[in-house]
Amino acid sequence: MTKELLAPRTLEGIKRLAKNISKETGQQHSRALDSAALCSGYQNFAHARRMLSRAHEPNVEPQTFIFITGYWYDHDTKEGGRETLKLRVSKPLEEIITTAQLRVAAYLSRFRRVSADHLVYRFQYISQQSARHFVCQAARALQFMDATGLKPSTSRKLNPNLHMGERLPGIDHSTVWRDPETGQIIVVDEPYGGGATWQQERDTWSRRHGWEIIKPSWSGIYFPDGGTEFYLLADVSKGNPLQRIATTLDKAPTPVVASRWNGESAPWDKLFSTPGEIASAKTNHERKKSSQKVTKKISAKTIGYHSMFGNVRRKPDTRMPVEAHSQIGKLLMPVLGAAWKRQGVRNRLETVRSELDDWVQKEYLRTELSDEVFHKLYYGDVQHRFRSNEKLDIAELTHKLSAAERILKKHYPDCEPLRAILRKLEKARESLEKWKV
Repeated sequence: MTKELLAPRTLEGIKRLAKNISKETGQQHSRALDSAALCSGYQNFAHARRMLSRAHEPNVEPQTFIFITGYWYDHDTKEGGRETLKLRVSKPLEEIITTAQLRVAAYLSRFRRVSADHLVYRFQYISQQSARHFVCQAARALQFMDATGLKPSTSRKLNPNLHMGERLPGIDHSTVWRDPETGQIIVVDEPYGGGATWQQERDTWSRRHGWEIIKPSWSGIYFPDGGTEFYLLADVSKGNPLQRIATTLDKAPTPVVASRWNGESAPWDKLFSTPGEIASAKTNHERKKSSQKVTKKISAKTIGYHSMFGNVRRKPDTRMPVEAHSQIGKLLMPVLGAAWKRQGVRNRLETVRSELDDWVQKEYLRTELSDEVFHKLYYGDVQHRFRSNEKLDIAELTHKLSAAERILKKHYPDCEPLRAILRKLEKARESLEKWKV
């Protein structure tokens, strides 16, 4: 049965969906009610009835939703798509985590905020299963922060006993969080079913160092459906908030997991807009009217398209020969390999080749450009990022970037999308020239 994001929002709607589920699957009515409630983001039917009843009470905040999206492409099967999860939370995304915190947050740092209610993974997963896994992992991190009010710690420093010297026995997949009101550090430890094995040693360690370790019933962030356990740790000399946090988590919604996926699965190029994106578009419409003439002038040599990540972008209204795309790819990939550790070069060239990879897909049909040729254009040298830094010839690397610029100028008309790529190449070249190797 296809699961749509437009799940029932009322108790009556959940009951109607439950009847359909019973007819289609033969489930008992009580189980079908729980399944229908799960589709709407509740733990079960009892949870849905409780929350929807409270929604009519005075002074009760309305429910808020966050959408989390990951795109995937399987190079073996040549299939791809989009996985989007609709997550019910108690407050808006910006109140749970700021943009600055998003960059350092465990399980969320590779997502970007595309609107007030939408996070999208910056890259591309290798399979539908991995996309669902990491989207759910990001959702659990948001559930954890929403319930506890904790924020990701921006400090790289942690009590040294956890990472050096006498390490906490069995610690694994640890993440660091901060109480925004007290500044106290809370550590989350999520080992693979090893907590009980190490229990005596961990108790001895905690007594020796003055830390407390407790295990809430909430199943965790990292991989609860894969066997990890969930522990909270804190230095009790600076206060002891763990029981309060554990009690809060025990009342929180059940962590979402990929094994019970109830998001939307769709083709990667199927346009999807969240309520926040639609509202933002309406607000921006009036602002764009004043620059309409300029936009038309800029757009005269460009066309719009949907990128791999669903964003509406523009590219030159022409197509560059496949041979020219191949030449540029062969120029960019050696520079990426040689200067992989130079962030100012790597980040800009990754953006450039991702953009050009999108462009060539819009310029040629699959009947004109085979998958084998396409995949070799900009991502053929999969080992380039693992090369060691031998003696670098900076002049040769900058020459390659200049050659790529000349090819682009030769085959594309002057327009803002092209100028944006040329600016990135220029900045990458400047970064190379300043690199002291």
